[in-house]
Amino acid sequence: MTDELQVRSYGAAMTVTGSCHLVATGSVNVLVDCGAFQGSTALSALNREPFGFDPQAIDAVLLTHAHMDHAARLPLLVRRGYTGLIHALPATKLLAQHLATSVRAWVAKAAAKLFANQDIATMQVRG
Repeated sequence: MTDELQVRSYGAAMTVTGSCHLVATGSVNVLVDCGAFQGSTALSALNREPFGFDPQAIDAVLLTHAHMDHAARLPLLVRRGYTGLIHALPATKLLAQHLATSVRAWVAKAAAKLFANQDIATMQVRG
C-alpha cells in the first residue's frame, strides 16, 4: 500500500515571494522552503499570519537555496514549534549562515517581533 502524495503551497502562489510548500504523504511531511513575503505592505503583512499547517507536524525541511524569499521565515518556523533538521546542499548551508545577517536586519525593520535572534541560532541546517 502506498501513501498518496500531496503538495500544498503556502506561499509563492499568486505572487513570486514567500516560497513555502508542504509535500505530504500519509506518514511524512516535508516542507520545501519557508521564505518571506516581500514587496508591498499587504504582502509583508502575510509574514505575521499563521502558516496554514502545524510546524510541529513537519518531519523535515528542505531548503532549495538561500534567498530571503525562500529562507527568511525559517526562524519563525522554529519559534512556532519546528524542532527538526533543515536539509540543504553544503553551498546553500554556507550561504544560509551569511543570510542570517540579512535576516537579523530584516527582523530589526520589517519583521519586528516575528522571531528573535535566538530562533536563528536554534536552526539546525544540515548540508
